[in-house]
Amino acid sequence: MDGLLSRERLWFPLQHLRADRDFGRFPQDVRMTVGLFGFVRGLARVTGVAADELERYCREAARVGEGYRTRWATEGGPRLDPYLWASSEALYVTVRAVRPAQMVETGVQRGVSSAFLLAAMERNGAGHLTSIDLPTFDAAGRVNRDGRVDASYVAGPEAVGDLVDAPLRARWTLRLGDARELLPTVLAGLGTIDAFFHDSEHSYDQMTFEFRTAWTHLRAGGCLVSDDIAWSPPAQRAWREFVAAHPGPRAVYFSPSGNRGMLRKV
Repeated sequence: MDGLLSRERLWFPLQHLRADRDFGRFPQDVRMTVGLFGFVRGLARVTGVAADELERYCREAARVGEGYRTRWATEGGPRLDPYLWASSEALYVTVRAVRPAQMVETGVQRGVSSAFLLAAMERNGAGHLTSIDLPTFDAAGRVNRDGRVDASYVAGPEAVGDLVDAPLRARWTLRLGDARELLPTVLAGLGTIDAFFHDSEHSYDQMTFEFRTAWTHLRAGGCLVSDDIAWSPPAQRAWREFVAAHPGPRAVYFSPSGNRGMLRKV
């Protein structure tokens, strides 16, 4: 894979973490080889898609990411650090591999992840994304159910998902409200989904609720993806308990504030 991406580019899943002093803080059971090789191997194991095809999607994701970076810089968009670029591009590759007809995500903010998910669906030529978000407008963030501060916020209701390009919105449904109330309703309306992405409140109760609720509507062969499974000990426990109760191909790779986990329903 040498030459696939320039050495100067910090790419997913964060090759520089090999030398990062924080690497050791992650529990042994959620560590894995980091770098592009680790991500491709893990996604190939979960999805069954060949590594060479995933590498092609990786190159696509890099181009999409650079396009967003350039446009958002000129339009006053967010200045994302390499961590967030990396994890967003990884979502693009995942959707290209899974090719979901129906996907649900929780947690939107300005729509960085949504933009990459929808761009991948557009490239696939099919797919619809339903996003649920309970936005925080306080710059101080909010305290989650585990008593931990989540600093994420948006300036106001109009900012939720504002980064999603107009041409992609035909594939997108945005619902504002608590996922505890909206997720069961959304899933009941869809019936069956092909992929689910958790990126809302990373508390034990919320993660466990979303995993269990989405799983009952996920088709066999579909994928559940969760951000920040190492965000806190309660988040780690929520992921560990769920995968222990639902055996299937799974993988973990690094993302901004911890790890991202993937699990395929068998």
